[in-house]
Amino acid sequence: MTISLALGRDNSDQSRDPCYGAADRFYNEFVETFGSSQCRKLTGLDLKKPEQREAHQNRIHVERCNPIVAWAAKRAYEIIRKAKYRPTPSRLITKQKPSVKHKSLRAHVRAGNA
Repeated sequence: MTISLALGRDNSDQSRDPCYGAADRFYNEFVETFGSSQCRKLTGLDLKKPEQREAHQNRIHVERCNPIVAWAAKRAYEIIRKAKYRPTPSRLITKQKPSVKHKSLRAHVRAGNA
C-alpha cells in the first residue's frame, strides 16, 4: 500500500507503470527472501485452528512475523527512494478531493518523510 501511495497514479490519465514495476520488484524480492507470500507457509501455522492461533499469539508473531514486517517496511522504503520519485504539483492535484487525512499522508510520503 505504501508503494501505491507514493508511486501510484492520482487519475486515469497517468501511467500505472511506476507503481506496477515497484510492486512487482517488492513482491518478487519478498518471495525470494522468505519463500512465500502466504501467512500459512511463512509461519507454518493454520491460524484457523485455535491451538495454532495461540502459538502464533504467544511466540510466532514476535519471532517470525515481526522480522518479516520490518524487512518489508524497509524494502518498500528503499524501492520508493530508488524510484527517485519527486512530487510535482500536478501529481498532488487529483480530480476527486481526498480526505484531509489522506491528502496530508500522501504529501508526507511523497515528500520523502515516510
